[in-house]
Amino acid sequence: MAHTAHADVETMQERYDPPDVLSCKIDQLVALIRRSKHFVAFTGAGISTSAGIPDFRGPEGKWTLQAQHRQRTGRSTDSICAVPTATHMAIVKLMDEGILKYLISQNCDGLHRRSGVPAGKLSELHGCKYIEYCETCGFSYLRDFHCYRQIPHSRDHFTGRYCIIPGCNGRLMNSTIDFGQDLPERPLKLAFKNSKQADLHLALGSSLTVSPACNMPETTAEKGGALVIVNLQKTPLDDLAKVRIFAKTDDVMRAVMKRLDLEIPTWYLCRRVMLSHEVSVAANCKPWRLVVNGIDWQVPSMPASVFSQVESLVGDQQRTLRQEPFVINGESATLPVTVKLRAFFFGHYREPPVDLSYVINSTASAAMFCLRYDPCGLGVTWQVDPAVPPPLAYWPADVPQCFRRRNTLARMTVERRVLQEAGADAHPSPRMWATLTQATDGGMNFALIGGTARGTITLPQIEAYDIHAKVWVPRVPTAHESESGLPYVAQRRWGHAAVVVPQLSPSTVYLVGGWDNKYQYNDIHTYDLATGRLEKLVVSESNIPEPRAGHTATTLNDSIIVFGGATCEGGKYHYHNDVHALRLRNLAWERLAPTGVPPAPRAQHAAVLVGTSLILIGGYNGTNILGDLHVLNLESMAWEPQPQLKGDAIPAVTGLEPQDFRVFPARPVAVPVTVEDMTFILYYGPQGVLCIDPVTWECRLLSDGLRAAAHAGALFTPTSLVTFGGSVDGTGGELCELVLKL
Repeated sequence: MAHTAHADVETMQERYDPPDVLSCKIDQLVALIRRSKHFVAFTGAGISTSAGIPDFRGPEGKWTLQAQHRQRTGRSTDSICAVPTATHMAIVKLMDEGILKYLISQNCDGLHRRSGVPAGKLSELHGCKYIEYCETCGFSYLRDFHCYRQIPHSRDHFTGRYCIIPGCNGRLMNSTIDFGQDLPERPLKLAFKNSKQADLHLALGSSLTVSPACNMPETTAEKGGALVIVNLQKTPLDDLAKVRIFAKTDDVMRAVMKRLDLEIPTWYLCRRVMLSHEVSVAANCKPWRLVVNGIDWQVPSMPASVFSQVESLVGDQQRTLRQEPFVINGESATLPVTVKLRAFFFGHYREPPVDLSYVINSTASAAMFCLRYDPCGLGVTWQVDPAVPPPLAYWPADVPQCFRRRNTLARMTVERRVLQEAGADAHPSPRMWATLTQATDGGMNFALIGGTARGTITLPQIEAYDIHAKVWVPRVPTAHESESGLPYVAQRRWGHAAVVVPQLSPSTVYLVGGWDNKYQYNDIHTYDLATGRLEKLVVSESNIPEPRAGHTATTLNDSIIVFGGATCEGGKYHYHNDVHALRLRNLAWERLAPTGVPPAPRAQHAAVLVGTSLILIGGYNGTNILGDLHVLNLESMAWEPQPQLKGDAIPAVTGLEPQDFRVFPARPVAVPVTVEDMTFILYYGPQGVLCIDPVTWECRLLSDGLRAAAHAGALFTPTSLVTFGGSVDGTGGELCELVLKL
């Protein structure tokens, strides 16, 4: 807007550092980059001016010209055919090398996505001219044309197109942001989160005057991180900058990359093409259907409109399709049949058509082609990589990933199967707060360790269930003795945590802490299912967590991550929300200090590791049985913004009288399961059986008739969990499997 243009000559003036001063400042920037552990970049319109795209507040900027009632006299380039600059490509290389962790951009020109910046590491705060989204289901579409609003300059962002998701048909909306409109929630949260984590924030080509975007570099500086600003004009944040550089961004980034001994990569126009077919068997012929789709280079589940028309040739039959969807129907008496295709692009870079060949066989399948074209080089044809199977995120039949996940979740049911009835020969006695872990001693087994039941604390020590023979086998461990000469009784504890670290030993169970109704512990034992040896590990006492029970332990690489739990002191319970890691390579504890807002202290919760995200569900805090969910990113060591479940909720019980948590057993079991190549969380607790999507945070109650608490459980198959014991009275004596079915 014209009223946001610089009003005074001092602010409007562009400045250049002398060469010797500039070189010294670039050296300082490079030193900061080398020391940085979480480097974030922030870009404005100034990084695209060398691509021919005008900025907004420079001497010839869009808002400047409007404020001065002048017309542009120089040439400019439409962003749809602009070539990413040296700054754009340097950013890509820094990300590829793992140096730059996140990128925040105010630009709508789409050049960051086109240059190759991963979509998951980019917040486009003000949207993108070439992306539209469904106002009903939120699904996004990438277009190789401007997503103009149907009514120009209207606050209604409707583009005139509709969502292709079956059953949705929502209006598609232009994604760019007007002055005064709220920024998209997820990119905004991720941008602020990374700004808070950043120890180095590099602002490139921005006037840093538009809020709330300009608050992000400021946040880094206020939290003690280094702010470096590269811009030809002064900015309101100059006084906060550790290094202030007056130079063109391309000149600075070329010098930075040279000092880092990194080559700025050449930009190629990249396209992905997905071909998929279906076949029906008729009496005398075989009808088939071939679909030609463009998909986003960065996000395989995002449709991309990159073709203006498609020609097909089957035998001597030729067809021309001039608009999406590009669907070719045919029928053949015999298969296979070869379809020759010529796909025409919109030609923004004068790119030629591409010729592809696809074989229709008797089985429905799909193939993906990756195309590269150098618009600045001498090449006149596309480089076509060999066809490969589509990525797991792609669902043939044109249904994008978000709908696929929702559709899969909606079709799920759960079945309870009894593997071993209660009271069977050599069956473990009913119990609560035991642990069940999948380990192998040559075959596949489950190790049931410890637990407690009403009226007794002397339970069978360790039992192993042989899933092939379908029998329980009592195990008598070979135990080391303590310094007092008494054997360790880790196997008789309850409320402990147990994990297997497959990278180190698939037969070894690590036991962490717990109670034995007399003492609380913070020690570590190992039990080897193959040798029967029970051993106490000697670990460093530095940073060792307090004794506790009701905590969780999960494994990441060669570390055990412990969260929460409760400690009883003088009859009163103290609940924890701290995070510790036991590094098994050197047997040393480390107290982790994640950034962000931690969950409330709790015990008896569930913990699931999905990728590098530790997902915590539910628990008990002395007065409430909780139904919330929290995510700890173990890669960035930060608590994510708390997810809000959609659909069904995990019911909470509040206002309970403070009690020993044995009176209110609340511990659920949760495991990651894989359904149709997608990861979900299967939850079994006092509220019932639920399935949670860790991507969309949709939650579905599969059964409220199956309930359990303080039971032991573990992943059984990729789509099921196995569980034993539990309930308030500790009477659960069946070994059961909960199986997800579609």
